[in-house]
Amino acid sequence: MNLIQLKKAEIKLPEIKKDIPLEKSPEVEKLIINLKYGDSFDFQPIIKQGEKVSAGQIIARTENGFTLRAPLPGEISGIENRFSSLGEKTPAIILNVEKVETSPVPISNKPPEKRASEIINQLLSTGVNTPWTFDSELSGDVVKKVLINCVDEEPGFINNRMCLRNNYDAIIKSLNILKILAPVAKIYLAVDEADYSSVKGKFPNNVEVLSIPYNYLDRLEHYIVNRLLGFKRPAWKKYKEYGMVVIKAEDLLSVYNAIYLRIPNIKKRISVFSDFMDNPKYIEVFYGTPIRDILKTLNINVEEGERVNIGGPMKGFSQFDLDISLTMFSDGIYLKKDTKKSFVENYPCINCGSCTRICPENLQVHLITRRSEFYYFEEALKLGAGACIKCGLCSYVCPAHRPLVQYIKFALDEATLEKQNELEE
Repeated sequence: MNLIQLKKAEIKLPEIKKDIPLEKSPEVEKLIINLKYGDSFDFQPIIKQGEKVSAGQIIARTENGFTLRAPLPGEISGIENRFSSLGEKTPAIILNVEKVETSPVPISNKPPEKRASEIINQLLSTGVNTPWTFDSELSGDVVKKVLINCVDEEPGFINNRMCLRNNYDAIIKSLNILKILAPVAKIYLAVDEADYSSVKGKFPNNVEVLSIPYNYLDRLEHYIVNRLLGFKRPAWKKYKEYGMVVIKAEDLLSVYNAIYLRIPNIKKRISVFSDFMDNPKYIEVFYGTPIRDILKTLNINVEEGERVNIGGPMKGFSQFDLDISLTMFSDGIYLKKDTKKSFVENYPCINCGSCTRICPENLQVHLITRRSEFYYFEEALKLGAGACIKCGLCSYVCPAHRPLVQYIKFALDEATLEKQNELEE
């Protein structure tokens, strides 16, 4: 399957028309549960090496009380530094899994909460990632628009689409929770254009359903938000500055499970896709499951020279080790078959301008990335590095195979670090 077709005005994606069955979680002997995810989470372990844990037991938490729970029962064999799917070496809990049949156990039998503060506390306790979980300023009448995103950005990924199709009742019931968290907000539902007519009739009239075409740029969350706002929002501006929050369909289902079923958030659904597959695989995995176990369950062999990405072909990160595990931010695995060359060098820019022509934000990508490559981070910022939306199109079309998105991210991270160091001094 051709993953993406580039044209002057359109970047078309293949339409996946059929329903894909959800595969069961793979059997695992070991879970590697990362405790730090970029700037989003920094968990502190509350268990020790050698300790026995049960499924659903709290094993780590953040400063604000957001919890991380053991997906399966077992023994903590260690807490050590491991590479994450983002290429960062971070602390991780190593859990040797007991061979027992288990299913998520409700953590209480209380009725659903009816106040916003109670709901947020329950989401923190069950480890559900939502905009309200980490930002106390979103309470009350601050939020004017809520976008439930049921489309998947990456070619070949189907997580949010299948989540909506298979869980209409739960998603609709979760609207009651959103109305408590954002009482004055207008609710929008972004769905694939092929699902628009069937979805529109299932939701209340006060929910506006948006039809999203099979065009890569139209499916990016950044541009869906711009469509709702009615103007171009700078990439560095937070949604809350415009009175808006965005929640994915899969996360909203986790909200339903936490509030109505009292089930902790210990696993997620991912897509597994390759350009040799006609349709993606759809599988539920526990947090911390290594790539190796997922591919084994799906009978997929990785041969020498083939690439494995966590994330899709546009935004994903290539992995060097199949023991690297998936986190709550991992939407899927993409396999690049028949890779004849492995580009291990930073090839020089040939100044062709392909990256600049394809950039939807009209950035001078070739200039920004060359500044970043040679550590001129402030100059990269002045050229507009902060406006990058990390769509990956520049890297996709680069004939020199340069890691352009990574260069821009490098400039932004280093510039932020320099400013933090200046403040500390």
